[in-house]
Amino acid sequence: MSYTTALNLGSKQQEMIRLLEFHTHEIQFMEKYLTEVLNKNTSQDARKAGEHFQNLLMIHRNQVEELTKRIENNHHLSSQEAKEHYGKIDVRLVQDNESILEEVKSVDRMFLELRSEFRNYLMKWM
Repeated sequence: MSYTTALNLGSKQQEMIRLLEFHTHEIQFMEKYLTEVLNKNTSQDARKAGEHFQNLLMIHRNQVEELTKRIENNHHLSSQEAKEHYGKIDVRLVQDNESILEEVKSVDRMFLELRSEFRNYLMKWM
């Protein structure tokens, strides 16, 4: 096994967790507005688009939960490694953290697009 010092690994993990928590709160707000729109509009078009957003929000929530678990697991393993190896951790944990970071960035980009589309839906049906 190859070991390295994981400088700033914990702060990167915390930044990712905060971003994903923000997504969770945004999803809750979006669901609230979506419910309001669906309660006020009985048109087939509004309902069809609403169901589309319900599905996308559910998918995004699942992605956020999965990534959060992976970050927490990586943090736990990194902490254990650092304790056992005097501040050094397996290089694979750092690489896994970088992979998670790229996934978080990708999910964030998709969420920005989703939020933009959702705003357009709200403007049309509210």
